[in-house]
Amino acid sequence: MKTLAQLAWISNAAVLLLAGCPSNSDQSMNEGTGGADSSHEDASMVDDNCGLPPFELNVEATGATLHVKLIDAMPNPPEKFDNDWTVEVTDQDGNPLTSPDDFEVEPWMPAHGHGATHPAVITALDTPGQFLLSPVYLWMGGLWDVRFKSPGQTTPEDWALLHACIKD
Repeated sequence: MKTLAQLAWISNAAVLLLAGCPSNSDQSMNEGTGGADSSHEDASMVDDNCGLPPFELNVEATGATLHVKLIDAMPNPPEKFDNDWTVEVTDQDGNPLTSPDDFEVEPWMPAHGHGATHPAVITALDTPGQFLLSPVYLWMGGLWDVRFKSPGQTTPEDWALLHACIKD
């Protein structure tokens, strides 16, 4: 038989789970956006493309150890839920990476302080340095930073970031 304290804890946990993410006005969880180009006036705005320029192929991002170029995106522009991206990833000297184990990908929603619920699977393609990311799972409307980092790299300023604005 459950005690009153256990029932109260379960009830509170259910309320928190049903509440979901903090509201867009709650910026207290806006940590880890990283990168030199990660400042966004209001990351919750989707009617103006989240304050970003239009989503385009061949956009590039550079971090401390990686350089990333977006080669292809399906759909383009990205939509809610599953997206497939083809990227070219090199080290800082321009040498193509050869293995999906050479880097990590983490979709991150900075305004809400959470990542995606499904990890991006990285598959090496025939062209050296090119990889398929599938899915890039962007499950909520708003600004997403897709973080590229070397394994174990924890300093946000060192990550290469690609951005996507998902419409509701």
